Amino acid sequence: MSKEKNLFNQFFELNPNLEKEQNKFPPDLIYDKEVGTEQQRQLEKQIKIERQLEKEKEKENQIEKENQIEKENQIENQIEKEELKPFIEYIFNHEQWLKFSIRYQNVKNNNSKLLKIAMSFTFQSFLQGYYHCKNKQKREISKAELQEEILSTQIYTQNHHFTFENNPNNKNEVLIHNSLGDTLENLNYMKKQTDLNPILFLEIPFEKLNEKTICSVQNQFSIILCQSSLYLLFSDPFKYEPSRKLKFPNKKNSVIYFPKVMLIRGSELQGFPFLDKPEYFSCVCILKFDPKQQKNYEKQLLLALKVAVENKHNSIIYPFDHTSQKPAQSIALTFKSIFEKTKIQNYFQKIWFSFPERMGSFFSFPFTTHLSAKSFQTYEKIELEERDFVKNYYEERVKVCQFKNISIYK
Repeated sequence: MSKEKNLFNQFFELNPNLEKEQNKFPPDLIYDKEVGTEQQRQLEKQIKIERQLEKEKEKENQIEKENQIEKENQIENQIEKEELKPFIEYIFNHEQWLKFSIRYQNVKNNNSKLLKIAMSFTFQSFLQGYYHCKNKQKREISKAELQEEILSTQIYTQNHHFTFENNPNNKNEVLIHNSLGDTLENLNYMKKQTDLNPILFLEIPFEKLNEKTICSVQNQFSIILCQSSLYLLFSDPFKYEPSRKLKFPNKKNSVIYFPKVMLIRGSELQGFPFLDKPEYFSCVCILKFDPKQQKNYEKQLLLALKVAVENKHNSIIYPFDHTSQKPAQSIALTFKSIFEKTKIQNYFQKIWFSFPERMGSFFSFPFTTHLSAKSFQTYEKIELEERDFVKNYYEERVKVCQFKNISIYK
């Protein structure tokens, strides 16, 4: 007799009042587990078979689900391939891209697809070391210059000891500009004024820099990545500085300064044309404004202003992606607060706030009623100059808009 049955009998020996109740227990509960009963063995076998069948069924369902997902992805990729076929099968032409972009933007999620295609041409050009400009002439990209750009990148923290060598301007005032147009329109206009050394203040709208994030939303940061070498300065694909681990600025303690960024593409309003020759600009990157972190934003903005002064920049371009009035009011008041506390504005001659005219949003923000632009005019209380860079493209774009209602799914 097994140990289990001995223990069972001992229980009744210690409890004589229950001994007569022993026969009431089902036979299956009083058996030698090493031998078992035929009924129990059959039951266990049946349960084992059922469980095995369930596992096989789950496996089949999982395989079927994976096959369905793969099939859907293949269909989606095929559709996307057909959609983007006109972009892929020709050497990049800014006029053709502009027409296609207006047509394609009427379909959901195509903005990110268009930006991805445009970026791919930019990244490919830097990696292969050349591109073809509008007149189809080949332009070389100097790897030595790219190396210089990467090695000159600097991270500034709140603990940095700043030295201001340039003197404040004599007027003791700064001219604030509102402009409708993307960042490059402002940059090109400002560079024509020989007494200005502009720096671009660029908000980083995400925490990680990869293909998915930079193409997820069209913003001025992504547009600049599409036009310049800025992505390479973050990623350093050539491993010019393998020891450096460049990270995005945190919420208040650091900013990243790029003294020299190579520009090879033109304005989005013109269809991202490749330039006849590379141009250059300086840039400081800060985190995107967060109303919940306004004090931290003010500290980081002041740090960026100090970086600009130390590097002898006397003018600022601030691309503005926020479309609602509230962030514009907060940012305008933050600038005003810093100016009142520090008088650092005396080191600058002009500050441009650029309100981009998005491709596909034609005439949706008349400049005279643009909420963000109006916020700066209302809350800064400093002399304002409005400039509309978009109006020169209106007539041509209206003609192109004739394609606007054509669906690529038809």
